[in-house]
Amino acid sequence: MFDDREERAYTVCFTGHRPPKCYSNDPALRAAIAAAIDRAIAEGFTEFMGGMALGADTVFAEEVLARRDAGAPIRFAAAVPCETQDARWSPTEQRHYRRLLAEADTVAVMCPQYEPYCMNARNRYMVENSRRLIAAWDGSNGGTANTVRLAEDYGLEIIRLHW
Repeated sequence: MFDDREERAYTVCFTGHRPPKCYSNDPALRAAIAAAIDRAIAEGFTEFMGGMALGADTVFAEEVLARRDAGAPIRFAAAVPCETQDARWSPTEQRHYRRLLAEADTVAVMCPQYEPYCMNARNRYMVENSRRLIAAWDGSNGGTANTVRLAEDYGLEIIRLHW
């Protein structure tokens, strides 16, 4: 991940739903994520980590990178479950994903190809290397819920977004 394990104290990770629960063009979702990022920056967080899935993860990456590029003293780490994560995405989604990866300060890949456990490995990696979790979560079961429960087990501060 980042250069120093002590940076966990300054790191925020993100989890959120994919389409159809969350679309990256949802203005309310974007506003909620942006406000949570701005709050974290104001509170001294400097490291932001996202899982790079379609939907809410994409919005998180875009918003963090926009702030960094505008001069905020922050970094973005992409936590990728597998090198082939985007294999079934549309060509447009693949281009956008690859651009975001290229703009990340660091990229950590959990598996070279899809394995049944790679999503959970990515989520665990993010939680183990963070102090706060921002969750775009509607309370339903699935990967986002599993990440929130894992963050609770690790004692992370959890910011649950409502949009």
